[in-house]
Amino acid sequence: MRFISKDPQGYVPISVIAGFKKIKALVHNNPMLAAALRTSSKLVVSGDGKRVKRRHPFTESDMQEFQSRIVVAENLPGDPSYQNLMKIFSAVGSVRTIRTCYPQTPNGPGPATNRSAKLDMLFANKVIVISVLFNNVVGNRALLPCRFL
Repeated sequence: MRFISKDPQGYVPISVIAGFKKIKALVHNNPMLAAALRTSSKLVVSGDGKRVKRRHPFTESDMQEFQSRIVVAENLPGDPSYQNLMKIFSAVGSVRTIRTCYPQTPNGPGPATNRSAKLDMLFANKVIVISVLFNNVVGNRALLPCRFL
C-alpha cells in the first residue's frame, strides 16, 4: 500500500513485484515480468513497462473488508502445527490462508533500547498465528473460540 499511495495514479514499480521470492523463482528480468503482467485482466502495465497498477483501484472499503477477515491468535496451547490450526479455524468457516510466526532469537547480546526493538522483544517469545478467512462473518465468529485457545 505504501508504494500505491506514493504514486498519484496508483502505480507500483515493477521492481517491487520482481523482488518477491516466488516471482524471482519464475521470472529473471523485469521486461519478461512486464510482458507476463500485460496478459492480466486485473492489472495495467505502464507504457514503458516499469510500473504496474490495478485496473480497478484498491479502495478503503476493500481494505476494511480484507482486514475484517484477518484473525490473529497467540499463546496457543499444544502443537501449533498447520493441521491443528486448520482444524481450529475450519470449525468456524472456510480458511483461505494460515501463517504461523514462531519465536525468534534476539539479534544481539545487548538490551532493547529503541521502541521497535522493545516491541520485537514483546512478541519474540510467542507463537502468533495469522489466519485469513473467506468472509468477515466467519472472521467475527472465529474470534470467540480463539480467546479460549
